[in-house]
Amino acid sequence: RKIHATDPEGTDITWSWDPKFEGMLHEHWPGYRILKQGHISPMPLFMSPVEADANGKIAGTINHAGTFPHLVLTFQKNGVVNVQGGGEFGRRWKEVLDDCKAKGIRYPGFPDVGCGWFEEAAIGTDPWRTRDLAADMRNRYVWERGRSAVIHWGIGVSRNFDYHPDLRNWYQMNASTTLRGGGHNHIHTYLTTMDMTDAAGKVTRVLDKGRLTFLDDPEVRKLAEKYGNPDEFLKEKWIPQYPGINMPGDYMKDYAADPYKFIHPYQEKLRQQAGWTPEMGD
Repeated sequence: RKIHATDPEGTDITWSWDPKFEGMLHEHWPGYRILKQGHISPMPLFMSPVEADANGKIAGTINHAGTFPHLVLTFQKNGVVNVQGGGEFGRRWKEVLDDCKAKGIRYPGFPDVGCGWFEEAAIGTDPWRTRDLAADMRNRYVWERGRSAVIHWGIGVSRNFDYHPDLRNWYQMNASTTLRGGGHNHIHTYLTTMDMTDAAGKVTRVLDKGRLTFLDDPEVRKLAEKYGNPDEFLKEKWIPQYPGINMPGDYMKDYAADPYKFIHPYQEKLRQQAGWTPEMGD
């Protein structure tokens, strides 16, 4: 099965889903279907098997910790081969990746030297999820990753240490050489289109310009009728705005060069409307 994802911020990446990946998920994450509900990832979570073959680009301006200037990661055979932009965040990320390769560090379970492996493409499933009112004040954009169709792209060399103590021991034994390598960094995309092509050539659109398509499935709508009007129940409560993409303006000039400058005034307005102050807490 082939998976192809694009996004108006610059993401355009293709990879394969090998039938054996499902078994890998359950082997490395016991109870996966229960523990990782809502963490749908069409990529083996925290792994980069030798069969993984992602090629293309992932681009964005937001992750868990906050915003950054437009960043583009280029992948070949599932590994990062170029980091472009991203301001200070991009500079430091590139420095870590270069350092990891220069030292010849090969992490257990990964196909080659390096610590920039594509190992997660987690798709949010909650149409009612919105941006935290204090996201811009506290660098806390993690909540919104659960919003339906938002993709949390994970790149690094993370593994399930809790279930694999031998991995944890390796990291501890090699701490002096791997201190600046490793980790697990993210980019979030919000208006992604994703197509999956099966072995017979049938194409299924999973995401359509930031819409999780199974929310429009007749069976899902029928289930939603138990709780109210499915048109309202399955409608996104929040749609991120991007100048030059889904609102007037220039994407790079008005937004991507300094996303915080664009997001902060809007968040301030929402806080005022809600009567929220930092003293009120979460």
